[in-house]
Amino acid sequence: MDLPPLLAAQYLRHAFDQVLAVADALGDERLDDRPAGPRTNAVGALVLHCCAVSEFWLGHVALGRPSARDRAAEFARTATAQECHKAVAAALAQAESDLERIQAGEGAPHPERRLLPGGGGTDAAVLMHVLEELYQHLGQMELTRDVLLALRTATPTPDPPPTARPPTLTGRLVRLEPLETVHAPGLAAAAARGRDSYGFTSVPDGPIKTEAYVAELLDAAGRGDVVPFAQVRSSDDVVVGCTRLLELRYLGGETTPYAVEIGGTWLAGDAQRTGINAEAKLLLLGYAFEVIGVARVDFRTDARNARSRAAIAGIGAILEGVIRSSQPSRVPGEQGELRDSAVFSVVCAEWPAARAALTARLGRDR
Repeated sequence: MDLPPLLAAQYLRHAFDQVLAVADALGDERLDDRPAGPRTNAVGALVLHCCAVSEFWLGHVALGRPSARDRAAEFARTATAQECHKAVAAALAQAESDLERIQAGEGAPHPERRLLPGGGGTDAAVLMHVLEELYQHLGQMELTRDVLLALRTATPTPDPPPTARPPTLTGRLVRLEPLETVHAPGLAAAAARGRDSYGFTSVPDGPIKTEAYVAELLDAAGRGDVVPFAQVRSSDDVVVGCTRLLELRYLGGETTPYAVEIGGTWLAGDAQRTGINAEAKLLLLGYAFEVIGVARVDFRTDARNARSRAAIAGIGAILEGVIRSSQPSRVPGEQGELRDSAVFSVVCAEWPAARAALTARLGRDR
């Protein structure tokens, strides 16, 4: 080769470093590839194309390796900054390995070689073509960066709705942490303590089912359907249960819900009747009314669950009535049957009084 492999590797590494620098400058900025088309991350597509250029010309053309999978689908998807870094790291490692093999004389004939300038298709010509394409795409990325940064300055990106990135809600007895996969082991252990108290509640049983339960909630959160939290006891930082906002309701075109439901709540046996549930409700109601800005918060429970109904009424929620055969029963042995649901609510005008009463109650319980 006319270009020593070490120098060639340095050029490749420099090119890919520049590619990543442009991608990082833009973050997750996206463009529509056509007015009615799918969402496309323009920079992510260029990053992946740079990887494909190196892979095709060094691996397929120079060494005769079977062509890698078609990346067209990847170009049309949304690529995160983390995915870009992983793709570039893998492409660079493969490119450096390919250079060593080419230098060792393992190059193979390929019809594409004759399409290179001069028609000779030497290994050096292949390498120069790779570098030229990489820097050409880098130029396109820099132009894309400049355009998108100019658009970003002209039209500031609106802040995401408060439900998209929920904060940790901290009280004296409990801390509500946005649910993550790392909470699954703690939730599995919590669910195993006092299962005889879950007569009307759906609670996962065992590590495998708990992992699936958490994954399902996170998928729903990704769709914007729920805002799930793990309940962590403040005194010992032990996960003791789960709760969430669900049934988020929106007016047309709005990104902030006007009403939510607090539900899906369960606590380990040793966390029940400790004040944790009441304080968790206080934290969630405050988040809903004071941060999200809803007009109404609902609570629903099996109409037969006297203990749950008393607890909901105890936080100041008003019973609106019982909806008959409203949703599937969660009582063991009643699979496929419908239950009657007792519906409670707190509306915005009632929140200050409910907050004061609940705060006073928690103070007395100390």
